Amino acid sequence: MARIDSPNSDKKPAIAHSGKNAHHITTLHIENFRAIGELDYCPHQINIITGQNNTGKSALLDAIYINATGGESETSLSSHSETYTITVHANQAVINSDITPLKIFRSLEDCKKAEPKIYKAIRSDIIEKITEPFFMGEKEVYDLDRYVATILEYTDFSITVSDYGYHVFPYYPKG
Repeated sequence: MARIDSPNSDKKPAIAHSGKNAHHITTLHIENFRAIGELDYCPHQINIITGQNNTGKSALLDAIYINATGGESETSLSSHSETYTITVHANQAVINSDITPLKIFRSLEDCKKAEPKIYKAIRSDIIEKITEPFFMGEKEVYDLDRYVATILEYTDFSITVSDYGYHVFPYYPKG
């Protein structure tokens, strides 16, 4: 199953790399993202990031990238398992900057608890996406409700939510 994006996810932040109207992150707050428990960071024009292995250097750079792209970074999220993107004892990660606030939810259920209104739209989009082949004549419809229930039982979704919309990344939970 492919990534699912919200209808307004094409309204990406305008990040310019140079010029008079360039947007720069001047404040960044990260919680529960990979090796970072909590971090408040104020980037400068030039930054040098050093440290020992597994101390959060790459996590910081990924957090900046994910925030700057409005959470659509499938590579940064799908290259890590759902249990690695968000710290072990948390259900969501937060990456807030002066560009956009952003949350990453470990599962559809965690999104439902924290953002019930957004959850309804996301779940509706997921069901629409997974039933699409049935209505395009690609598959015969035997028991659509059972098909949807089975997909939702064996698949979970990592979800990013920002001011620019949401992105849903399916994964198969371990266990």
